[in-house]
Amino acid sequence: IFALFLLTAALQDIRRRSIDLWVFLLFAFLGILFCFLDGEDGLKRILGCLTGGGLIFVSRAAKDGIGRGDGFFFVVSGFYLGSLKNLELLFYGLITAAALGGILILTSKKGERNLRNTAFPFIPFLVPVWIGMMIL
Repeated sequence: IFALFLLTAALQDIRRRSIDLWVFLLFAFLGILFCFLDGEDGLKRILGCLTGGGLIFVSRAAKDGIGRGDGFFFVVSGFYLGSLKNLELLFYGLITAAALGGILILTSKKGERNLRNTAFPFIPFLVPVWIGMMIL
């Protein structure tokens, strides 16, 4: 279920730079249901949502410099991954996105392209990170 959520959100983020509210609501509902049906401690999964809450707070403080949709994504993913895996996904996703940003800066020719206001969607970077987490 989480893979479907991640892929749906990533595709929408690539195409439109936003994610529909129904995606968050549907997968949050399924995630809450998953918490109740799973034998693990549901509190760990609910605490995983705090990662997204923190991102939403930072987004508001940064005047949407970070997309609120990214925060909502991590709120919902907390139901599936729990707190530590959710933080791990965020951390490695940030490293992957920063690496691409660095490559874009290094490969852009001076004066040819102004990258100051360049933005790219974050959630697609989580797909290879999540696959790597599943393999390791």
